[in-house]
Amino acid sequence: MNKRGILFTIVTIFLLTSVFLLSSSYVKRNKLHQDIVSEAAIAEKARFIHEDIVTDFMNLLDITLDQIVRNSTSVNLRFTNFSTIEESTTYSTDLSTYEAFIEGTFSNLTNTIITLESFTPMLSFYPYNSTIEIHPAYLQLYTRDYTRLNYIYIELRLNQTNLTVSSQPTDDAAGNPLLKLNITDADGTIIGSFSPKTYILDAEGDDQRIIITEDADPPSYNISILFGKYTEINPFGDDIISDGVLFILVSNLQAKVGQLELDYDLTAKNTVLEANATIYIE
Repeated sequence: MNKRGILFTIVTIFLLTSVFLLSSSYVKRNKLHQDIVSEAAIAEKARFIHEDIVTDFMNLLDITLDQIVRNSTSVNLRFTNFSTIEESTTYSTDLSTYEAFIEGTFSNLTNTIITLESFTPMLSFYPYNSTIEIHPAYLQLYTRDYTRLNYIYIELRLNQTNLTVSSQPTDDAAGNPLLKLNITDADGTIIGSFSPKTYILDAEGDDQRIIITEDADPPSYNISILFGKYTEINPFGDDIISDGVLFILVSNLQAKVGQLELDYDLTAKNTVLEANATIYIE
């Protein structure tokens, strides 16, 4: 009788131990599953936050990316809208205000710590090391891989009429890289002989410029378009860029940038368009 009691006790302890081990294993697996689900949810949340910020960045700068296309000979980057150049441009201020909102109110509402670093009106295109910057009164494009640029096509809509082309190089579509221009006034009329015009982006650049002014003496507004391989551009007394290929400067004028297209030699590397900003999400 005692032997049966001892055997019963041993079997009972064994069964209880097995149940405990199974329960422990279930709890551990369940916790692991919850951790995986939780981490996936955090990653998904971070992705949505990142996409929202990138979308807002493009909207604030009034930029619409149409395509990045690779064909058999080139890589083509095209915008159907690329901001407005004018002296009263507030893009930097708008981005600064948005940065404060994201790091403050938005972070609190989403229970997330978000930091935006170097949030400026600038886009870069890799691996060509091309950068487009938007500033009050001027826009600039520069690239370290200058020789890999096939052409730039840009449409400008000016907000004035009574305009005249006071200076321009000879139209020449031979050679690469090229600048293709389509410039219209406030009424949609093509200015001068632009329909569009095509120019070689000269390696020196200093004599490659177009100046459009009010048809008056003295003129009260104008736009200057410089292109070529610049080592520096100095419109306000400061050296602001190096290795530049396009510089558009307005005075008492507004230039709406419509289509902007950049065409480069084919590359085997992945091409990436990115904002200058770095987004940290915790």
